[in-house]
Amino acid sequence: MLIVGTEALKELAYDVDVPPENTLLKFLNALLETTGYALNFQTSAISGKSLENDDKVCFDYYSGAVVELSERSLNYVTFTKNDVAIIQGKATGSDAEIRRILIEISGILSFFTGFRKNYSFEEFLKL
Repeated sequence: MLIVGTEALKELAYDVDVPPENTLLKFLNALLETTGYALNFQTSAISGKSLENDDKVCFDYYSGAVVELSERSLNYVTFTKNDVAIIQGKATGSDAEIRRILIEISGILSFFTGFRKNYSFEEFLKL
């Protein structure tokens, strides 16, 4: 995790062309992966079906993984194909899209770690 954090700080310090929100998103995604909770957007955790052609997929809090839209429980977060591309660093998004995705990814990280944020998103970005 130290390496992941160091890479994020290096990018924040030296890569002025990259918005800090993108770096934070990249860091949270790498943090999930490093701690063993990587989000697999290629295959449904329930059915094993490929998700690559789906326009929308869900992180299902009941199963704790990414699943097909039809396999979701009552507590889930939906990601569009564009959201997935933004999360994986393959596309750029608007400020509003990135902020929404950061909030959702932070919620997923909180789900796995048990930490709950008790401050606004703007306060979180200032930390």
